[in-house]
Amino acid sequence: MFKKIITLMLFAFILVAPISAFADEAAPIESVNSFNEHIAPTPTDTTNNTPESIVTPQATDPFNLWFGTSSVGLEGNWSFNYPGKMVTLVSLTMDLQYRKNFLDSWETVDGAGFYYPGGLGSTEENQSTFYPTEAGQYRLHLTGNVSWIGGGTICTLYSGAKSYDGKIIIASPPTESK
Repeated sequence: MFKKIITLMLFAFILVAPISAFADEAAPIESVNSFNEHIAPTPTDTTNNTPESIVTPQATDPFNLWFGTSSVGLEGNWSFNYPGKMVTLVSLTMDLQYRKNFLDSWETVDGAGFYYPGGLGSTEENQSTFYPTEAGQYRLHLTGNVSWIGGGTICTLYSGAKSYDGKIIIASPPTESK
């Protein structure tokens, strides 16, 4: 009797719950969610603090993060393009996150660090290839800072989810001709 009541309650919940609430979680993530905070230099002249003299930087998104498959694994790429700025330091971490299906939470399974002096240009970019063995959904998580003369940009980016079958394509050895 107890099992019948529980089953009836579960069935009633499924009928009442909106299907669209579950459809958003089941669909693969295609967009890039980002949070960027721009660090502006502190003004040295504080004598004139009228609202007309305070300049705030325009919000831009200089980062781009994309994710794809290659013949040897999963390839994560990022680029930073901020015209007019001279990049002095790159300090970023790219994590590969995994979940078996849409009911599971994301967990970090691999990562790559990018820490090097910038080339004093307005563009920096890099990539890393990951070699996962399990089938499921993967995404990239990029965090860190790119410093430029006079400030820097802090980023936290997530790529869209990518399904992967867990198989790495390895070229077969050449056949011997007789």
